[in-house]
Amino acid sequence: NNLVVDYIDASKIYATSLSAVSATLGTLITYKDPANPNGARMVLEGSLIQVYDDNNIMRVRMGLW
Repeated sequence: NNLVVDYIDASKIYATSLSAVSATLGTLITYKDPANPNGARMVLEGSLIQVYDDNNIMRVRMGLW
């Protein structure tokens, strides 16, 4: 039951209740293997996303830095 959507606007939504969540998270890090924090991971900080490989080499940096 997966949904893939390219674009949806408010006129396409029917709901008896609708809410949104907003938060300031600071830095969010997702690890491929939490036992190896210097290995493959993705770091989201503000408007910057960095992706590291298993050898701790940054392979992707996008956003504003």
